[in-house]
Amino acid sequence: MAAAVAGVVMCAGALEAEAAVQVALVSRTPTGVPANGESTVYGWGGSLSQDGSIAAFASRAANLPQGDGSTFQVYVRNIPGRTTDIASVNNSGIAATSDTFAPAISPSGDLVAFEGLGAGLPQANGNYQIWVHDTTTGKTRLVSADAKGRSGRHGLSLYPTFSGERYVAFESNADNLPGGSGDDSFVYIRDLKLGKTILASKTAGGSPAVATIGGQALSLDARFVVFVSNDPGLPSASIFTHVYLRDRQTGSVELIDRANNGQAASDFSADASITPDARFVAFDSVASNLPGGAPKDSRGDEPLPQQCYVRDLEQEKLVLVSKNNAGAPQNGACFDPHMSADGRYVAFYAHATNLPGGDGTTDEVYVRDRKLGKTVLLSKAANGDPADDDSQYPSISLDGRWVEFVSDANNMGGRPAHSQVFRAGPIG
Repeated sequence: MAAAVAGVVMCAGALEAEAAVQVALVSRTPTGVPANGESTVYGWGGSLSQDGSIAAFASRAANLPQGDGSTFQVYVRNIPGRTTDIASVNNSGIAATSDTFAPAISPSGDLVAFEGLGAGLPQANGNYQIWVHDTTTGKTRLVSADAKGRSGRHGLSLYPTFSGERYVAFESNADNLPGGSGDDSFVYIRDLKLGKTILASKTAGGSPAVATIGGQALSLDARFVVFVSNDPGLPSASIFTHVYLRDRQTGSVELIDRANNGQAASDFSADASITPDARFVAFDSVASNLPGGAPKDSRGDEPLPQQCYVRDLEQEKLVLVSKNNAGAPQNGACFDPHMSADGRYVAFYAHATNLPGGDGTTDEVYVRDRKLGKTVLLSKAANGDPADDDSQYPSISLDGRWVEFVSDANNMGGRPAHSQVFRAGPIG
């Protein structure tokens, strides 16, 4: 009887927490007017500070600071302060004259990293670069720099992610960065304190390991780096991309996307992220031999569903997180899992008919509470209805209470006909 009562209390608490989640528009002017232009670039969302109070996003809206209606700029929204400031500026405060996007914000919210051509920014050279803007000083500095401080050359530098306030990880195929050839992409770490760029994606033997687009992340101390690769020098290499964890102190490389019997994922895995303490790694995969995976059909077509996972490196266990409240794997496709610092909450987006509010065609954003075993719909209108168009690219605050995402929906308070950025919470 006591156990039953406890279960009812836990369930009631979870329902109350779900009801408390509110969705608010982030991509707005300092006076609160919704952005009047697109506030996403395909494949890139925004980023939240540790407590979720500061949000970074990209937009080409004409009614945002220095917006011209065509060039994507990076912005920082202080939610409690109700301010929206531009971050993609040079050291005189003038906006870049070509696109910048893919923002990543540091835990404090003081630093914002982003990518783009960024014409007019320090050392822009016509190639995609990474910059960091300091919101406290107004200064912007180049991140994708070689040993002599020169910009990345003859290649693209992409996908910045922060680790604490000191380190930025990114991918690049620039030919003047360590190990670079101008062809293959590698993962790099920029130490903002030392002003040094370090090759991070390596084999156990120390050779550069090719990294595929997206999916690199660092532990807080930058000792551990996760990346996605099909480099033949890595464990269980195949034509499929796998997720790897490299210990930069010992040089060891571990395969992350493997079943609990030790077998490597049988198909593509991507979109890796890691908790600050390096205990948990999240990723998505279409592999049929991982929990919830489905075999290819008789023609060898890609399987559905694509699932999202978390590997517990302490317990050496792989856990499916893209599942409904009955514990069944979602039956569509799950993408882009991101974790709170303790690994309890995992935000992702999916189109499935067996997740809350899912219709199988529209992407919705969810958070999975791994402690309570509950999946909550976040992309919803004030009346609780699911978002009426795609919602994607979630970012979760390290404290696990807030999730930022992009949506084309018209029923959540954004301006019709334009993608907007929203924040959902508090969670838990």
